Amino acid sequence: MNKPIVESEDLAKQDWRLRAASSLAKPFISPWTGVTLPVGTAVTQSSSMSVDGARFNFGVPSATALFLDLSKKAFEEAKIIRAQTTFFNSSSGKMPFIESDMLFDYLEQMMASVVFAYTSVESFTNSAIPEGHIHKEARKDGRCIEEYSKDQMERSLSLDKKLEILIQLPASNGVINPKGTALWERFQNLEALRDRIIHLKSADIKASKPDDPIPDTIWQELLKMPDSFQIAVEVLRHYSGTHQPRWLRKFILD
Repeated sequence: MNKPIVESEDLAKQDWRLRAASSLAKPFISPWTGVTLPVGTAVTQSSSMSVDGARFNFGVPSATALFLDLSKKAFEEAKIIRAQTTFFNSSSGKMPFIESDMLFDYLEQMMASVVFAYTSVESFTNSAIPEGHIHKEARKDGRCIEEYSKDQMERSLSLDKKLEILIQLPASNGVINPKGTALWERFQNLEALRDRIIHLKSADIKASKPDDPIPDTIWQELLKMPDSFQIAVEVLRHYSGTHQPRWLRKFILD
């Protein structure tokens, strides 16, 4: 289990964000072309699209991998912007007026990183719920048992509840509930910040006074520079257990 996974040369060339990718363990004759494909040929899950009347096939990406990549790219861009400025780390005691352009660029990237990090976890959770699975639980008033199909779980239940359902599945392979751990606390902080961004209230973006000790605004929270994508990675690793998907292994090793 601890041995590194060795990919064939052809598979190693494939994009890490593919949803499912493997390679042939023995020669295979294509039923469409009649060509014999050798051992090691990459095999990916594929789909098709139609654009302006032209139809083409493509390897299906993992939505989780795309969101995770977006979160990391936004975070890295925010780091670059922050390193190019001096006002973030000023200890002079003075309060300079910050030029808007770079600050706003920084805030944009951090907002994107937080939202995409959280969305990566939610897309992973929705995908991990098996087709045909029915979740049953007593209604709050105790009058009946409610049943949720996969589609209803995805649409109606909170991410917290869906993560709880994941560890109850036979395929969870003994993944424990992380509630009460430092990881869960970090994820809750990420979720709270994401919710503030998505459901902005007037109090979140209010103008604060110079004598406010620590302004309680979303801008203040974003200046703390939470490592959003890394939190998401740790949550994904935890809930993947011993069966980490290829895209997650590739992302971690990158």
